[in-house]
Amino acid sequence: MKSKLLNAVKASSTGLRLLSALALLLALSVGMSSRASAVIDPEEMNSIYSINNPNECLDVTGGGYKAIPNNVPIEQWGCHGTSNQLWRTRAIPERPGFYYLVSVNSGRCLTVPNASKEKGKQLIQYDCQLGVGQQWFFWDDQARYPGMGKLIISRNGDGTAANPWMCVDVSGAVSYNGAPVIQWPCFFDNNHMNQQWGWR
Repeated sequence: MKSKLLNAVKASSTGLRLLSALALLLALSVGMSSRASAVIDPEEMNSIYSINNPNECLDVTGGGYKAIPNNVPIEQWGCHGTSNQLWRTRAIPERPGFYYLVSVNSGRCLTVPNASKEKGKQLIQYDCQLGVGQQWFFWDDQARYPGMGKLIISRNGDGTAANPWMCVDVSGAVSYNGAPVIQWPCFFDNNHMNQQWGWR
C-alpha cells in the first residue's frame, strides 16, 4: 500500500510539472504574440536595436554581398540603417504566435545553428526552413517594468531546468561594435538589458 501511494504521489507530481510547463508555454506564446502583433508591422523593415546601447543594432556581419550567404554570424554594430541591419518580423502560419526574423539584405532568417541548445552559441543567418532554431516569440512586462524592451525567445527551449528558454543576447553585456549576438538562458526581469531589444 505504501509503495502504491508513493508511486501515485510521484505520478501526480510529474503530471503537475508537465501541466505547469505546458501552461507556461501557452501563456508565454499567446501573451507574447499579442504584444508583438500590436507593435510590429510584419511588412515593415525595422532596425532591431539593443536596449543596453540603443546605438547598437542587430547586424549580419560584413554588410553588402558579404552578408548574403548562409552561416554568416550575427553581431551588434553601430546602427546605420543599411539592409544588413534591417529585418522583417514575419508570422509563421504553421506556428501561431511565433515569428521569423528575416534579413532584408539576404532574405535569410535569424537562426540558432543546428537548433543547438548550447549556452553562448552565436546566432547566424540561414535559409528559412521552419526549424525550431528559427522560430521566435516575444515577451515584455510593461505592467511591472514600464519601458522594458522585448525579449526575443527561441522555440528551441521548453522552460525546464534541462532545456531553459533561450534569448537573443549580446555576449558579455558589452556595448561596443562587433560583440557576438548569442543565445543565453532568459532573464525575465528588467536587470539584463543585453537581452532586451527594440524595433524602429
